[in-house]
Amino acid sequence: MCSHKSGNNVGISKTVFLLVCICLLGAALRLHGIGDRSFWLDEAFSWTMATQYSVGEIFYRSANDFNPPLYYIVLKIWIFAFGDTEVSQRGLSAVFAVATIVAVYLLCRDAFTKVELSKDALEKSSRSEVGLVAAALVAVCPAHLQWSVETRMYTQTTFLAVLSTWLLFHCIETKSRSLTWKMLYSFSAIALLYTHTFGVFTVFAQACFVFVLLLSQWYSKSVSGITELEHIEENSLHAAIPAKSVSANGATTVRQFCGLYVFIGIACAPWGYVLLTQAQRAKSEYWIQPMNAWTLPNIWAQLIGPSNHLPQFMNRQFTTLVVLGSSVTFIIFLMRTRTVGERLVATMLLSPVIGASIVSLLVVPILDPKHLLISLMFFICVASYVISTLKLQSLRTGIVLLLMTDCLYLHFRYLVELDVESRPGIRMITEHIRSNFRDGDAVIVKNPAMLFSTRYYFRDRDFNPMLLRNSAIASYSGAALIDESDQIGSHDLIEMDALRVWEIDTTGFAQTPVGSFEKLHREHWSIQSTVAQQGVLHFEGAVILRLYDRASSIDP
Repeated sequence: MCSHKSGNNVGISKTVFLLVCICLLGAALRLHGIGDRSFWLDEAFSWTMATQYSVGEIFYRSANDFNPPLYYIVLKIWIFAFGDTEVSQRGLSAVFAVATIVAVYLLCRDAFTKVELSKDALEKSSRSEVGLVAAALVAVCPAHLQWSVETRMYTQTTFLAVLSTWLLFHCIETKSRSLTWKMLYSFSAIALLYTHTFGVFTVFAQACFVFVLLLSQWYSKSVSGITELEHIEENSLHAAIPAKSVSANGATTVRQFCGLYVFIGIACAPWGYVLLTQAQRAKSEYWIQPMNAWTLPNIWAQLIGPSNHLPQFMNRQFTTLVVLGSSVTFIIFLMRTRTVGERLVATMLLSPVIGASIVSLLVVPILDPKHLLISLMFFICVASYVISTLKLQSLRTGIVLLLMTDCLYLHFRYLVELDVESRPGIRMITEHIRSNFRDGDAVIVKNPAMLFSTRYYFRDRDFNPMLLRNSAIASYSGAALIDESDQIGSHDLIEMDALRVWEIDTTGFAQTPVGSFEKLHREHWSIQSTVAQQGVLHFEGAVILRLYDRASSIDP
């Protein structure tokens, strides 16, 4: 008895040790060079939302944008505690990334049954092994690494999606009247819905899964005449759960789950209305291209191997290979699927892809690699399960090491492709202004996409860069945070006392028309110098700085 307990303790200690090592590896990869890149539009937008507005104002401003408010509120608290440097703000995403690693481990450990290695052998691979493999693959996942160093909500989304699925699994499997699992699940689902719009697909799929499962159990019971307990035992819904835990006395009823989802629905109803208005606005202003035959394959290839090139220039051979390999893996998983946990994971993998595809075809294009990070987390769970079904331990270990090596290669190839050192972008431009700034100089921004990042790098100065009023501001350029007081007209510049004006422009994003500044006021201003610095991401283009001098353009 003692030796058996001692062996269990050693096994648990080994598992915890390996999980900690995996988390440390994931944290190290994400913290490496986390502050090297300049802030770009989306990150500076997050900083502006979190630092310039109250919680109530964040809700209001988020309603005029395309993302829910919870991440910005969390970021606000984080900045209050740790400051607003690039490293600090991106560190929040890294923390949620490591939390995702742990959540994936827990889900795979609990949701997947022990896998028989052969018909005759009694040996079975540990469920902890499946969880550790999945955690290791998430730790080195190139796409997850990419978005773990962005001041955005994507790793918070992956964490809540996996966590809510794990909690829901326990709600289903324990079949207990205790409110603990149910309340934890409901809070995680609400948090997910208030973190990212794609959370709708995940929570809706979870609800559908639960009611289809309960309906199928009720139907089987009514047709066969057997008790719910006998039905669960005969169909092996989960071999690891004792029969008494799923007894009729402790069964979770449809009424209980209805109450759970009514609570979630009421909590999220205000944002549901906002979501409908956002969908209408997105039809005319969203930036994602219409869906075609290569949209999903290209997105999946970008998730497996991120690239800083435009999707249409991606290697079609690589895309085809990735899609075929992923499809074969998923088919093998479906062929082996027997339990509730396995079916739940498969449902969570498919729901964002199917839901986003339907919306993209019928309403507005919303498919983008970062939006399907949720699906990628569950695919890693699926792949880890398939690997665990291999008979030889050495073969399983070899495949995991090979996949981790490939992931690290793709990650570091992406870093080389970014070439951060030679693409300083807006950070270098603002440093140039600081080095040459004179009292009374003015700084204006020509492209709305550069306003927030410019203001971020001048946040410690006693002036606020203004946006040159050109035309209507697109929603994807941060219109939700730009008021009339943030803009300045070209005629206002003439009336200013400034003798010099620094103008920041870009060749990326949606380029603004030729500005009225240089067209209408060449008689008042002349260009003294022009500086350009390339942005890191392909759509950022080059950041252009022009210095206009009023005095030199006036005849003596």
